[in-house]
Amino acid sequence: MRNNISVDDKEEKSLKLSIEEAVCEHGWWSFESRITLKVETGAGVIKKYEQTQSYPNGYMTTWAMEMVLKNCIIDLLKDKETISYLES
Repeated sequence: MRNNISVDDKEEKSLKLSIEEAVCEHGWWSFESRITLKVETGAGVIKKYEQTQSYPNGYMTTWAMEMVLKNCIIDLLKDKETISYLES
């Protein structure tokens, strides 16, 4: 049991994660970072997760990119189809 997901170490399961897009933009009053994470299961199912984070200044760009990536991973771990694949 790992993070409430039962995984058999003998099974041949895989998740291929890739960042399809990573963008930082600035507007008049704030900055915004956006990431699109593409996930492909070993069974060929492809999912995309996108998150956006606004922040007040350019000094927080690294933090914002880390937050949007973390939130994409959280969405992945909440996805019922992905969890079902890992547990089956």
